[in-house]
Amino acid sequence: METVRILLFAGLGEKVGRQMEWPWRAGLTIEGLIEEMGERHPEVRAYAPTLMTAVNAVYRPRSWELRAGDEVALIPPVSGG
Repeated sequence: METVRILLFAGLGEKVGRQMEWPWRAGLTIEGLIEEMGERHPEVRAYAPTLMTAVNAVYRPRSWELRAGDEVALIPPVSGG
């Protein structure tokens, strides 16, 4: 089975896990991935509206179509001082 690797940062990573493999299928977009993750991990839904997304270390829009083997980063907003 082909997959994409997901990296999760900040509070999202603490709640769901820092990384995971996800099944890939033709036509899967970042938005679709986030929706599927929200079904399995409801914590993702709270972060979904504000996530920054990157594929293979390049920021991409949620409409970006994923390829097998891609590395997807989901980055929630963080604040600091």
